Amino acid sequence: MLRALYFSILATCLPSFAVQAQSAAGRIYYDKNWNIISGRDSAAFYREYTPGNDKILVKDYYISGKLQMSGAIVGKDSLKTGVYNYYNEKGYREDENHYLNGRREGTSKSFYPDGRLAYEALYKDNFRSGYCKSYDSTGKVIAKEYYIEDPVRVRHLLTTDTTWTNEKRTADDYPGLQEGKSFYYHPNGQLAAEELFENGKLVSANFFDPAGRIVYYPHLPYSTQSAPRFKSGDYNVYLIQHVQYPKEARKREIEGKVYIDFIIETDGSIKYVKVTQSVHPLLDQAAANAVKSSSGMWEPGKMHNLPLRARYVVPVNFMLE
Repeated sequence: MLRALYFSILATCLPSFAVQAQSAAGRIYYDKNWNIISGRDSAAFYREYTPGNDKILVKDYYISGKLQMSGAIVGKDSLKTGVYNYYNEKGYREDENHYLNGRREGTSKSFYPDGRLAYEALYKDNFRSGYCKSYDSTGKVIAKEYYIEDPVRVRHLLTTDTTWTNEKRTADDYPGLQEGKSFYYHPNGQLAAEELFENGKLVSANFFDPAGRIVYYPHLPYSTQSAPRFKSGDYNVYLIQHVQYPKEARKREIEGKVYIDFIIETDGSIKYVKVTQSVHPLLDQAAANAVKSSSGMWEPGKMHNLPLRARYVVPVNFMLE
């Protein structure tokens, strides 16, 4: 059985933040997953903190000594306050967020690796508010999404509407709820999708091709997302027909089910093929080769009538007769 996991935006992973109030300046070392470790030898990052009168100034660094983050915390619960900036190893800013008592309040921005603006939004009480804009690497607007501006109303909806409460997440797990019209654009600037939301739920959508003509494609009832489509029929059948059972594996009576993880790019090609559940190197390689052979044979998934990268996990079963 084929399983797909979709994503519409590649978000920057930021480490969780927790620093207990200190009476003196100090340094903490972290591994690449931001777990605290005892010393520098195996560290990927380190944090320096400097207590002040009403807050603690905090700076994180790559082990090379280049700044990774700057910010401040207040109170016994170490709540974020003021402006937080995050940087890549080249020194370009990746994210800028504003906080008040541990909650996002004010502008929030994300940047491309070269420092150009990629996304900007306004937050009120931890929720996106009003129009949020996304940009391509040349500065063109590629999306304008409108979010409910009243944080009290957002919190009420998230805590009373079963659409959200059934997901067993707190209101603070949501960035906000869309309302009214949101707009998405083709690379040439032509409108690709106009989507109408009410209380965070998709109500209707209109789609347009790069020439401005109305088009339609089947998508999920609660979003404009659609799955990639294999152009040559049933993908499981394709794999059965194209996988080569290694002779040595047959001879040694090796069998089992290999799981392959891969990305379908927006042009239909396949990249980042890897084994997530191994049986034996011979079968693993045969399964990966079969998946790789289908590169370019996919129609990519869509979101907002625009091509979408998709992650697939597929089982390849080797069974001797």
